[in-house]
Amino acid sequence: GWALDVAKTYEHMHVIGIDNSKTMIAHAQEEKKLHDLKNIDFEEMDAFQPLRFADLTFDLVNIRNAVGYVPKDDWHRLLKECYRITKVGGILRLTEADSMGLTNSPAYEKHHRLGTQAMRQFGYGFSPDGTTLGITPVLSWLLKQAGYADIDMQSYFFDFSYGTPLYSSQIQNIEFVFEVARPLLVQSGVVTLGEIEKLYVQAVEEIRGENFRGIEYFLTAWGKRLTRA
Repeated sequence: GWALDVAKTYEHMHVIGIDNSKTMIAHAQEEKKLHDLKNIDFEEMDAFQPLRFADLTFDLVNIRNAVGYVPKDDWHRLLKECYRITKVGGILRLTEADSMGLTNSPAYEKHHRLGTQAMRQFGYGFSPDGTTLGITPVLSWLLKQAGYADIDMQSYFFDFSYGTPLYSSQIQNIEFVFEVARPLLVQSGVVTLGEIEKLYVQAVEEIRGENFRGIEYFLTAWGKRLTRA
Protein backbone atom coordinates (compact mmCIF):
# COMPACT_ATOMS: atom_id res chain seq x y z
CA GLY A 1 0.00 0.00 0.00
CA TRP A 2 2.77 2.45 0.89
CA ALA A 3 4.63 1.75 -2.34
CA LEU A 4 1.48 2.30 -4.41
CA ASP A 5 0.72 5.57 -2.63
CA VAL A 6 4.24 6.87 -3.28
CA ALA A 7 4.04 5.91 -6.95
CA LYS A 8 0.68 7.67 -7.33
CA THR A 9 1.87 10.82 -5.58
CA TYR A 10 5.34 11.13 -7.13
CA GLU A 11 5.07 10.16 -10.77
CA HIS A 12 8.73 11.08 -11.46
CA MET A 13 9.96 8.46 -8.96
CA HIS A 14 10.60 4.79 -9.68
CA VAL A 15 9.29 2.61 -6.85
CA ILE A 16 9.99 -1.08 -6.16
CA GLY A 17 8.05 -3.11 -3.60
CA ILE A 18 9.07 -6.57 -2.40
CA ASP A 19 7.28 -9.38 -0.58
CA ASN A 20 7.91 -13.09 -0.12
CA SER A 21 4.26 -13.94 -0.80
CA LYS A 22 3.16 -14.79 -4.34
CA THR A 23 -0.39 -13.85 -3.34
CA MET A 24 0.61 -10.39 -2.16
CA ILE A 25 2.73 -9.77 -5.26
CA ALA A 26 -0.17 -10.82 -7.52
CA HIS A 27 -2.51 -8.48 -5.63
CA ALA A 28 -0.01 -5.63 -5.92
CA GLN A 29 0.35 -6.21 -9.65
CA GLU A 30 -3.43 -6.00 -10.05
CA GLU A 31 -3.45 -2.70 -8.16
CA LYS A 32 -0.70 -1.43 -10.43
CA LYS A 33 -2.81 -2.26 -13.49
CA LEU A 34 -5.98 -0.85 -11.92
CA HIS A 35 -4.34 2.54 -11.36
CA ASP A 36 -2.32 2.40 -14.61
CA LEU A 37 0.96 3.04 -12.82
CA LYS A 38 4.06 2.98 -15.00
CA ASN A 39 6.61 3.92 -12.31
CA ILE A 40 6.32 0.96 -9.93
CA ASP A 41 7.37 -2.68 -9.97
CA PHE A 42 6.87 -5.53 -7.52
CA GLU A 43 9.22 -8.45 -7.00
CA GLU A 44 8.90 -11.64 -5.01
CA MET A 45 11.88 -11.55 -2.65
CA ASP A 46 12.77 -12.85 0.80
CA ALA A 47 14.08 -10.02 2.99
CA PHE A 48 15.93 -12.56 5.15
CA GLN A 49 18.12 -13.50 2.18
CA PRO A 50 20.58 -11.24 0.32
CA LEU A 51 18.47 -8.76 -1.63
CA ARG A 52 18.72 -8.97 -5.41
CA PHE A 53 19.72 -5.34 -5.78
CA ALA A 54 23.12 -3.84 -6.55
CA ASP A 55 25.05 -1.83 -3.99
CA LEU A 56 24.07 1.85 -3.67
CA THR A 57 20.79 1.44 -5.58
CA PHE A 58 18.12 3.38 -3.66
CA ASP A 59 17.63 6.96 -2.48
CA LEU A 60 15.07 5.72 0.06
CA VAL A 61 14.49 2.32 1.66
CA ASN A 62 11.25 2.09 3.61
CA ILE A 63 10.23 -0.59 6.12
CA ARG A 64 7.14 -0.51 8.30
CA ASN A 65 5.40 -2.81 10.77
CA ALA A 66 8.24 -5.31 10.55
CA VAL A 67 8.39 -6.20 14.25
CA GLY A 68 5.73 -8.85 13.67
CA TYR A 69 7.80 -10.80 11.14
CA VAL A 70 11.45 -9.90 11.83
CA PRO A 71 12.85 -11.84 14.81
CA LYS A 72 14.86 -9.84 17.32
CA ASP A 73 18.13 -11.49 16.31
CA ASP A 74 17.62 -10.80 12.57
CA TRP A 75 17.17 -7.02 12.67
CA HIS A 76 20.88 -6.20 12.49
CA ARG A 77 21.51 -8.41 9.45
CA LEU A 78 18.43 -7.06 7.64
CA LEU A 79 19.37 -3.42 8.22
CA LYS A 80 22.98 -4.00 7.17
CA GLU A 81 21.61 -5.35 3.89
CA CYS A 82 19.45 -2.22 3.62
CA TYR A 83 22.57 -0.14 4.22
CA ARG A 84 24.31 -1.94 1.35
CA ILE A 85 21.62 -0.98 -1.16
CA THR A 86 21.18 2.61 0.08
CA LYS A 87 22.93 5.31 -1.96
CA VAL A 88 25.37 7.67 -0.31
CA GLY A 89 23.11 10.45 0.93
CA GLY A 90 20.14 8.07 0.84
CA ILE A 91 17.82 7.28 3.73
CA LEU A 92 16.48 4.23 5.54
CA ARG A 93 13.09 4.88 7.12
CA LEU A 94 11.53 2.62 9.78
CA THR A 95 7.96 2.93 11.07
CA GLU A 96 6.87 0.74 13.97
CA ALA A 97 4.43 0.52 16.87
CA ASP A 98 4.77 -1.17 20.24
CA SER A 99 1.17 -2.39 20.18
CA MET A 100 -1.93 -2.64 18.01
CA GLY A 101 -3.35 0.31 19.89
CA LEU A 102 -4.68 1.28 23.29
CA THR A 103 -8.40 0.82 23.83
CA ASN A 104 -11.17 0.86 26.43
CA SER A 105 -12.03 -2.80 25.72
CA PRO A 106 -10.97 -5.12 28.59
CA ALA A 107 -11.07 -8.19 26.34
CA TYR A 108 -9.06 -6.49 23.60
CA GLU A 109 -6.39 -5.42 26.06
CA LYS A 110 -6.13 -8.90 27.58
CA HIS A 111 -5.98 -10.51 24.13
CA HIS A 112 -3.28 -8.07 23.08
CA ARG A 113 -1.16 -8.72 26.20
CA LEU A 114 -1.30 -12.44 25.52
CA GLY A 115 -0.15 -11.73 21.98
CA THR A 116 2.88 -9.66 23.01
CA GLN A 117 3.85 -12.29 25.59
CA ALA A 118 3.68 -15.01 22.94
CA MET A 119 5.70 -12.90 20.51
CA ARG A 120 8.44 -12.50 23.10
CA GLN A 121 8.54 -16.26 23.66
CA PHE A 122 8.94 -16.80 19.91
CA GLY A 123 11.82 -14.30 19.77
CA TYR A 124 10.10 -11.20 18.39
CA GLY A 125 10.29 -7.66 19.74
CA PHE A 126 12.62 -6.12 22.29
CA SER A 127 10.44 -5.93 25.39
CA PRO A 128 12.14 -7.34 28.50
CA ASP A 129 8.87 -8.78 29.85
CA GLY A 130 6.45 -9.03 26.90
CA THR A 131 4.24 -6.18 28.11
CA THR A 132 4.62 -4.55 24.67
CA LEU A 133 6.61 -5.33 21.53
CA GLY A 134 9.30 -2.93 22.72
CA ILE A 135 10.43 -1.92 19.24
CA THR A 136 10.17 1.89 19.24
CA PRO A 137 12.79 2.54 21.97
CA VAL A 138 15.45 0.72 19.92
CA LEU A 139 14.78 2.09 16.42
CA SER A 140 17.45 4.80 16.54
CA TRP A 141 19.92 2.34 18.04
CA LEU A 142 19.23 -0.19 15.27
CA LEU A 143 19.82 2.47 12.62
CA LYS A 144 23.09 3.52 14.26
CA GLN A 145 24.28 -0.09 14.55
CA ALA A 146 23.62 -0.56 10.82
CA GLY A 147 25.85 2.40 9.95
CA TYR A 148 23.32 5.21 9.43
CA ALA A 149 23.90 8.74 10.77
CA ASP A 150 21.94 12.00 11.14
CA ILE A 151 19.21 9.97 12.81
CA ASP A 152 15.89 11.63 13.62
CA MET A 153 12.43 10.51 14.75
CA GLN A 154 8.80 11.59 14.60
CA SER A 155 5.76 10.18 16.39
CA TYR A 156 2.14 10.20 15.23
CA PHE A 157 -1.14 8.44 15.89
CA PHE A 158 -4.47 7.49 14.41
CA ASP A 159 -7.86 7.23 16.04
CA PHE A 160 -9.84 4.06 15.24
CA SER A 161 -12.68 4.63 17.70
CA TYR A 162 -16.25 3.70 16.73
CA GLY A 163 -17.59 6.16 14.17
CA THR A 164 -14.21 7.43 12.93
CA PRO A 165 -13.18 7.09 9.25
CA LEU A 166 -10.54 4.47 10.14
CA TYR A 167 -12.79 2.38 12.36
CA SER A 168 -14.09 -0.18 9.83
CA SER A 169 -10.75 -0.99 8.17
CA GLN A 170 -8.85 -1.19 11.44
CA ILE A 171 -11.45 -3.43 13.10
CA GLN A 172 -11.23 -5.80 10.13
CA ASN A 173 -7.45 -5.86 10.57
CA ILE A 174 -7.73 -6.52 14.29
CA GLU A 175 -10.24 -9.35 13.91
CA PHE A 176 -8.10 -10.93 11.19
CA VAL A 177 -4.89 -10.71 13.25
CA PHE A 178 -6.57 -12.06 16.38
CA GLU A 179 -8.02 -15.01 14.46
CA VAL A 180 -4.78 -15.86 12.68
CA ALA A 181 -2.80 -15.55 15.92
CA ARG A 182 -5.01 -18.02 17.82
CA PRO A 183 -2.99 -21.20 17.14
CA LEU A 184 0.28 -19.38 17.89
CA LEU A 185 -1.04 -18.18 21.24
CA VAL A 186 -2.05 -21.71 22.16
CA GLN A 187 1.28 -23.10 20.94
CA SER A 188 3.17 -20.60 23.10
CA GLY A 189 1.39 -21.86 26.20
CA VAL A 190 0.16 -18.44 27.37
CA VAL A 191 -3.49 -19.50 27.00
CA THR A 192 -5.64 -22.53 26.23
CA LEU A 193 -7.72 -22.91 23.07
CA GLY A 194 -10.95 -22.67 25.00
CA GLU A 195 -9.83 -19.53 26.83
CA ILE A 196 -8.68 -17.72 23.70
CA GLU A 197 -11.83 -18.60 21.75
CA LYS A 198 -13.99 -17.20 24.53
CA LEU A 199 -11.81 -14.10 24.82
CA TYR A 200 -11.93 -13.55 21.04
CA VAL A 201 -15.73 -13.55 21.02
CA GLN A 202 -15.81 -11.08 23.91
CA ALA A 203 -13.23 -8.81 22.26
CA VAL A 204 -15.13 -8.72 18.95
CA GLU A 205 -18.35 -7.87 20.79
CA GLU A 206 -16.70 -5.01 22.66
CA ILE A 207 -14.87 -3.46 19.70
CA ARG A 208 -18.05 -3.51 17.63
CA GLY A 209 -19.91 -1.55 20.28
CA GLU A 210 -20.74 2.15 19.94
CA ASN A 211 -18.73 3.00 23.05
CA PHE A 212 -15.50 1.53 21.69
CA ARG A 213 -12.48 3.87 21.71
CA GLY A 214 -9.02 3.14 20.32
CA ILE A 215 -5.81 5.01 19.53
CA GLU A 216 -2.68 3.60 17.88
CA TYR A 217 0.71 5.30 18.23
CA PHE A 218 3.58 4.97 15.77
CA LEU A 219 7.18 6.11 15.68
CA THR A 220 9.07 6.77 12.46
CA ALA A 221 12.86 6.85 12.68
CA TRP A 222 15.20 7.53 9.80
CA GLY A 223 18.91 7.78 9.18
CA LYS A 224 21.20 8.72 6.31
CA ARG A 225 24.07 6.83 4.72
CA LEU A 226 26.99 9.28 4.62
CA THR A 227 29.88 7.22 3.19
CA ARG A 228 30.51 4.52 0.60
CA ALA A 229 32.29 2.28 3.13
